[in-house]
Amino acid sequence: MSADTAAPPTTRRQPSTSTTTSRTPAPSAPRPPCTIHPSAIISDKVTITGTHPVTIGENTVLHPFAKITSSHAPVRIGRNCIISERTVIGLAERQHDLGVDAVVAIGDNVTIETGATVEGMLVGDGSTIDVNATIRPGAQVGKFCKVACFCTVASGQVLPDYTVIYGENRRRVNTTAKTRPDVRELNIKGQAMHIDTLKRLIPSNTAKAIKTMSAPPRQSYSAAASSSLPPRPPQTAAQRSNPSRPHPAPGTGDQANDHGGQPVGGRRRQAPKRAPSPHYTPRTTRPESAVYVLTLLTSAAHHRTLTNLRKRYFPAHLNKLDAHITLFHALPGSKLSSSIIPTLEGLAHSTSPFRLNPTTPFRLRKGVGVSIPNDQGGQEARDVHAKLQEAWKGFLSEQDAGGFRAHYTVMNKEDDESKVADAMREVESTWRGCEGVVEGLSLFLYDRGRWVWERDFEFAAEDV
Repeated sequence: MSADTAAPPTTRRQPSTSTTTSRTPAPSAPRPPCTIHPSAIISDKVTITGTHPVTIGENTVLHPFAKITSSHAPVRIGRNCIISERTVIGLAERQHDLGVDAVVAIGDNVTIETGATVEGMLVGDGSTIDVNATIRPGAQVGKFCKVACFCTVASGQVLPDYTVIYGENRRRVNTTAKTRPDVRELNIKGQAMHIDTLKRLIPSNTAKAIKTMSAPPRQSYSAAASSSLPPRPPQTAAQRSNPSRPHPAPGTGDQANDHGGQPVGGRRRQAPKRAPSPHYTPRTTRPESAVYVLTLLTSAAHHRTLTNLRKRYFPAHLNKLDAHITLFHALPGSKLSSSIIPTLEGLAHSTSPFRLNPTTPFRLRKGVGVSIPNDQGGQEARDVHAKLQEAWKGFLSEQDAGGFRAHYTVMNKEDDESKVADAMREVESTWRGCEGVVEGLSLFLYDRGRWVWERDFEFAAEDV
């Protein structure tokens, strides 16, 4: 075409007005028959698919991105259960050896933690399946059992009641839960309190969740790719050596570090870590290449309730820790093998779990705390601290050699005095305590501002 030749006008194709052609709608995902109790909390981001019946009991909570599949067997979830993010419940493929009566059944007061997969026939009442643990098809988990992080119950395996699977799939019996009905009742009560908290935090939209089951929304390839969940980070050396440490929650903590990456400081489900602070360094009596933090290890439901309280009031950009009760802030690494670990092992062997209930709010300079009265477990915590302080008095820092007050920090580092005053008034008027059990002690390595889980020392625990 020559330069002086005009290009033909561009024509736009008009949309067809024919009524004789239509696009066939994409088939919807199978919609299982569901029986969901009206008091259950089902996030609208939950996915439930399959063809067999799904039953969800009273006061059970399903977090966002939990997945229930009944394609190959019915799924039954009992009362007062907590199903966390990215859990998968149900058989992934048909199991011919299980027969036509195959079912995936979750008992009452069960907790399924983040990323866990449950294909087993039964998880008994009061049991906990921890972060990224796996229950294979046909397996049966008894009552008040615990499967720790990254552990696996093999196909067809049967765990007796009160069994704990931990580490490299080692096994022990939880003698405390087995012999003390009051501890079991406290755990159930703590679960109910945690569910009450979750009901205020998680918007429930069962109708939308059911709609999502029948016809998942169409997305373009780019939209689907951008909306996918972040990939699970690789295991660290600490996690491989002790699978009872979970990964950090997405977007928190240090991905290179260890339910995981976000230290818990008081609960072994997540080892607390926080961003490095140039303004704080633990002070020991002499320079140390490694410094350790020691906290109380508390029951899971109690720990979650206090963590939610902390998340509600602590400045979000500064809060990198779960709730914790710190016993010692700066234990010297040079004494770890010679004194610290032997002392903790001996104390744990001779100490029984005890109840605690943080009932008393008090004011901090830039925040709010809740303390544990002496008659609510505070005295027992003080006794544990005093025994360790006496054993380690030759090398403790000035801070650790001083007094001890058993408490949780709910808010701190808040420069706005009005926010602190408002938080104090609100906690005083609404907080009624939360009963729990001190199960042992947790040791963390202080790593440039982060807490990296080292080891738990459970009270009165016996290996099988």
